[in-house]
Amino acid sequence: MDGIVADVVCTGRFYDFFEKRSSRWAIVRRQPIYEKDRLDPIEPGTKLALDPTLLARFPEGYRHLGYLQTKAGFNVRLGLPGLRGPEVEKLYAEGAAWLAGSSKPGEPL
Repeated sequence: MDGIVADVVCTGRFYDFFEKRSSRWAIVRRQPIYEKDRLDPIEPGTKLALDPTLLARFPEGYRHLGYLQTKAGFNVRLGLPGLRGPEVEKLYAEGAAWLAGSSKPGEPL
């Protein structure tokens, strides 16, 4: 990134929707929940100069991953579920409705 070799690590979990089809269970939707991430230069003592305005665009949980992907030219979706907030609450509500049989798994957030 900007000429500096770095590692990005993103920690999270998956929230899966399963369905039985033709006597087999399969995942019909898999939604990541982003818990935390970090960005580290590989070379000891090297400092990454991050643009605080760009970094602040992304929510906690995938802030550094989103930053790196944006710098690489990708369009990063905002509003993905993290540990707290309306996005993960919406996902849990969709999961409860799915388990109750009152909805389809829908599209990923």
